[in-house]
Amino acid sequence: IFIPGHWDENHWVLYVVNMKERRLEFYNSLNTTHHCNNDIDDL
Repeated sequence: IFIPGHWDENHWVLYVVNMKERRLEFYNSLNTTHHCNNDIDDL
């Protein structure tokens, strides 16, 4: 599941929901990845 997002005028972020590992990954325009360990049901 890919959810396009936007956090400001200079950077974009793409939210990737990893259902198998039950985590939300954030890919931004700086090519870095941030992991949200919260359960998807809580998001």
